[in-house]
Amino acid sequence: MIAHTGTTTVQRDDVALPTPYSQAAHPSSVLFDSIDIHGVPLQFAVRKFKHIRMLHDHLQREIHGYAILKDAIRMAQQQQQQRPPLVLDVGANHGLYSLFAAKLGADVIAVEPQQNLCKLINRAAQENNVADRITVYHNAALDEHDETISMKHAKKMDGQLGTVVREGERTNTTLRVEQLHAFRIQDFVAASSDGSNGKPQHDIAFLKIDVEGFELQAAKGAAQLFTAKRIQNTLVEFGPPSRWQIDAGVGPELGLHLLQDMYEQYDTQPRLIESFVWPDFLASISDDDARSRAEQQKMVPLTSHQDWKALIQAMDHSGKEAYLWFALDDNKKHSPNEFQTFQSNCGTDHNVKRIMIGEGRKVTRFGCAAARG
Repeated sequence: MIAHTGTTTVQRDDVALPTPYSQAAHPSSVLFDSIDIHGVPLQFAVRKFKHIRMLHDHLQREIHGYAILKDAIRMAQQQQQQRPPLVLDVGANHGLYSLFAAKLGADVIAVEPQQNLCKLINRAAQENNVADRITVYHNAALDEHDETISMKHAKKMDGQLGTVVREGERTNTTLRVEQLHAFRIQDFVAASSDGSNGKPQHDIAFLKIDVEGFELQAAKGAAQLFTAKRIQNTLVEFGPPSRWQIDAGVGPELGLHLLQDMYEQYDTQPRLIESFVWPDFLASISDDDARSRAEQQKMVPLTSHQDWKALIQAMDHSGKEAYLWFALDDNKKHSPNEFQTFQSNCGTDHNVKRIMIGEGRKVTRFGCAAARG
């Protein structure tokens, strides 16, 4: 192995692979907030107090995703007791999914193109005593191997508005731009599984993709893993098509193709979970019983071209994104009935509570009481 100082790649057998990012923010430069997600206590790091509220909003919006992740880890622990479950957090942001998974006992690969956020993840990992479980990569995830890309808005709102700019795309030169390497999702798994960090290669219990309009390209970069049926559950922030067009220059037909490939080629069951486009999609369901069942379960399977087209149209007309859960359907391993936290979680605001935990400290709890245990 030949390491290249100052770069984000190493050379192994003439193949460039990403290397972990180890820098952490200095404790004096960050603020910590104590939270509880579905019964799992942790602390996350921010640089400004106003970002705490921003992340609380994220948790309320994506509380179902954390429920699915908790259940996916529990199921993987039951199936492979000799080694920890593996979780991929692509577009990790402040690392809440990563920290949550690590606190539950999973090994985590966190991919984040914003350097400041990578430092915050590493700092929070130290604070939660899970630094040995989280491997952070300061890279983007796309569909090409070792591509040089840029990030615009890399500093704005602590990276919340950062957007990938591929080579040759036009951008406002007055924006602050950072250059970095992009890899395929499968490259990060290869880099973390061949002995470079001592962790064995095994199936992925949960993959999260949240990459601000480039999710279609990021998913394509995991094709080998999907083909080999190595990913048990995938959660994707999906669309809307206007974002695909503006950020990545692709149309809604590519989203339709991804849904078809995930169902027909990769043997996963696409499921729309309650998210922004939820009411618009439910309005397209003509069967009253099916619509009522979806409202109760907070999930609806998408198993036909008609379903996929209806989702794309609902996102296109409303301008809202969807949260899609792709569950590996190989031998019916992932019945929704097995996801107990997801079933018992309602995710509504009245289940967000700020409580005292002693010595003047407070913690914010997210998720239903029934989901804590």
